[in-house]
Amino acid sequence: MTFACLGSLNGESYAHLGKKNAATSGVLANVSVTMGGEAVPVTLASAQPNFVGLDQVNIRLPRRLAGQGEVDVVLTVDGKAANQVRINLR
Repeated sequence: MTFACLGSLNGESYAHLGKKNAATSGVLANVSVTMGGEAVPVTLASAQPNFVGLDQVNIRLPRRLAGQGEVDVVLTVDGKAANQVRINLR
């Protein structure tokens, strides 16, 4: 899984996760993300149009996570968790 920060829009921070062959099929109900053990809102789950075989999941980062330091990020699709990654939230 890859992680990239997209920045801020209207005071909200967003990020996207990339997972090879996650088979998200665009159904948000089948996709969940936790950061530091806390569920975060998933705003998009679909095939990445520029890279064959890569699925993209966009998430909104709650303000309460700002400054938390290192947290584990877990992407789950259809009940199957991807390898977790650890990021540093400033």
